[in-house]
Amino acid sequence: MADSYRYRCGECGHRTCWGSESEGEKAIEKHYRHSQPAVVPGGMVEFRKGSSGMAI
Repeated sequence: MADSYRYRCGECGHRTCWGSESEGEKAIEKHYRHSQPAVVPGGMVEFRKGSSGMAI
């Protein structure tokens, strides 16, 4: 499923919407550019269990 990933900012806790891995990467990079310009993008990624039919 395409809505399996959500990214969270390591600085302020901002979360992206659930989406594809590449959409999430783009969204969190945009967030860091605008809200955390002096910080290298980081944080964490969440994976929605059951969205791809695989158990993790």
